[in-house]
Amino acid sequence: MRITMPKSSLQSVAQKNCKTLKSITTTDVKDSSIYVCEGVDMRDGVLDFANRVNAKFGENVAIFGDKKQYLDNPRLSTGVLSMDIATGGGWPFARMCVVFGSESSGKSLLCLKASQQVALYDHNTKLPEYAMKDRSEFQPGCCLWVDAECAFDPKWASQVSDFDFNSNVIVRPDTGENVSDIVALAIAENNFDLIVVDSLDAMVPRKELEDSADQCQVGGKAKLLNQAFRRWAAALNTVSRTEIGPAVLCINQPRDSMLLFGNPETVPGGRGQKFYSSITVRMKPSKITDGCEKESAYGDYGGTCVKNKTHTPRRTFVFNACLAKGEEVPPGHIDNLDKLFKEALRCNLIDKSGKTIKFGKWETKTQKEMKALLAEDYAVQRSMWDSIVKEETDYEHKEGRRAEPIAITEEKEDASAG
Repeated sequence: MRITMPKSSLQSVAQKNCKTLKSITTTDVKDSSIYVCEGVDMRDGVLDFANRVNAKFGENVAIFGDKKQYLDNPRLSTGVLSMDIATGGGWPFARMCVVFGSESSGKSLLCLKASQQVALYDHNTKLPEYAMKDRSEFQPGCCLWVDAECAFDPKWASQVSDFDFNSNVIVRPDTGENVSDIVALAIAENNFDLIVVDSLDAMVPRKELEDSADQCQVGGKAKLLNQAFRRWAAALNTVSRTEIGPAVLCINQPRDSMLLFGNPETVPGGRGQKFYSSITVRMKPSKITDGCEKESAYGDYGGTCVKNKTHTPRRTFVFNACLAKGEEVPPGHIDNLDKLFKEALRCNLIDKSGKTIKFGKWETKTQKEMKALLAEDYAVQRSMWDSIVKEETDYEHKEGRRAEPIAITEEKEDASAG
C-alpha cells in the first residue's frame, strides 16, 4: 500500500503505526515536502478518528462503514406518478424542498396532496402501510401546515385532499420570526412527518410590522429567510442522527425583476433558499378547461424540477386534476391511470399482444377496461406504481431506521463517579 500525505499528518500517523512503517521517502514538489510511506494501514486511523469525533460531538456525527444508512432518506410520494418519476421517487424526508410558480399553478394543490399521502405513511418507519411487514404497528403520519398567508380554506382542503383536522395542525403566526421558531421547534421534536410553509414571501419581519409603512426595509426578508433556512437545516441535521426527520415543503411566489438584463423573474427572500433546498420545483401556468358538464372543470398542470440534489435535475412532469365536481370524480382528483398504463406498457409490466391486454391474471380487450380494473384494486395499482418508480428512478421503499439510544460505557460511568 502506497500513501502520499503532508509531513504534519505523517508524523502523527507514524507514531501510531510505527510497527508497520517500512520506509519513508521525501520528494520536493513546489517547495513543499511530501512524504510517501509504504506499508501503513490507514483504516485503523480512520476508525479512530470517527470514534473520537462521535465521542466528542455526539453519536453519528461521523458516518463510516455500515452507518451509511443514516445518509439514506426515504421519500414521500407526491400523489402524482409523473412527478414521482421526475423528482426521483417523491419528496425526500429530512430535506427541504421549494415549490414556486405563478398564481393558480398548482402549488397549494401539490402540498395538499402531499398532506393526503403522508397519512398513508407510518410515522416510525416512514413506509407506506401496504409495504409494512407488521401492519398492526402502523401509526399514520401527520402534517403541520404553517399558514403564513392566512389563506387556508378548510372546506376546500377537505374536498381536494381529505385534510384531517383531527391529526393535522394548522398554525397562523403573525411574524416571520415566529414562523422560523415554530418550524425549528417542530423539526426538533419530530412529531410531524410533513411541514408545509405557505408561503415564504408571507414571512414578514417583525421590524417591518412595527415601523411605519414609509420606512424602507432593505434586505430584511432575505436576512430573515437565510437565517431560517440555516436553523432548519441544522435542526434536520441533528434529528437525522437518531431518526428520520420530517419533509419540509416551502411555497414561494415569483416576482418581476428590476434588472434590465438577465432573467426578468425572481423569487423573494434572497438566494439562500436556492442553495438549502434539495429539490426546487417550478410550476408553469395552468390551463383550465370545462368538462362535459358545465359545472365541471379540469386543470392541466405541469412543471420542472429546476434543481434536484437527489436525482437527475431538469426533468419535467404534467398532470390533470379535477377542480370542480366532475362526472365521476370529486374535486382534487388527479388522473394517474393514463400515465400508469403508458409507463406499465413501456416497462413491460403489461403485455399487449394484438387486441389482448394482459396483466397478471387480468385479461381485457381495451385500455378502458384495464384502467377500470386498476382503479378498483388499490393494492395492485400501488404495486404497479412502485415498480414503475423503481424502474425509472431506482428507488424502492426500504425499512426506515431509528437509532438505538446512546449507550453509556462502563468507563464513562466510572469516570463520572470518580
